[in-house]
Amino acid sequence: MPASDIRPHHAPIKLQKGKQERAYYIRQGSETVEAKDDILTQLMQMTAKVPFDDRRNLTASLEALSPALLRHFLSNINSDLVAPGIDIPAIDLYRKLRIVFKVNEHEVPKNVALLFFAYNPEDFFPGARIEVVQFGDDTGGDLIEEKFFRGPLHTQITQVLDYLNGFNTTLIKKVPHQAEARCGFSLRGNGRSDCECRLSP
Repeated sequence: MPASDIRPHHAPIKLQKGKQERAYYIRQGSETVEAKDDILTQLMQMTAKVPFDDRRNLTASLEALSPALLRHFLSNINSDLVAPGIDIPAIDLYRKLRIVFKVNEHEVPKNVALLFFAYNPEDFFPGARIEVVQFGDDTGGDLIEEKFFRGPLHTQITQVLDYLNGFNTTLIKKVPHQAEARCGFSLRGNGRSDCECRLSP
């Protein structure tokens, strides 16, 4: 079993064909024993220290990363790494930002690198996109619009915020047997608000 950051690993209790019962094992002195009770709890706590975005991705290569996306991102945050007159090779930028990890004799990207600096993160993380859905009323009525945002994570967030800030709509819903109607409207940058509207009979 290859080493990975998704730990701990479990192994079959018995070597047999078909579905196998598995367990976690640790080394105690010169013996390998099954981790149980408090020992298993400690094992889980010790090995859960690597966040998802900081894990190395063994299924991807550095060719999946775009130096242009990285430099554009650094330029937007006014990083000195891409200041005028500074020309650092892409591989050195990756290393300085610690978004690559050395495995044996080569380097692989971390998950955070693929989320931010791959043109299509969904190639590696299915569902790594933002979906915005607009319904006709608060109870989940007819679907009015469904929009998908794809690409590098920070680009998705920027595009979604621009999209939401562009909303300026009003929805009026008649309440049965009442002169008042329920109104819902969105204000630019302020989310959704509700009000009471009085309609003429």
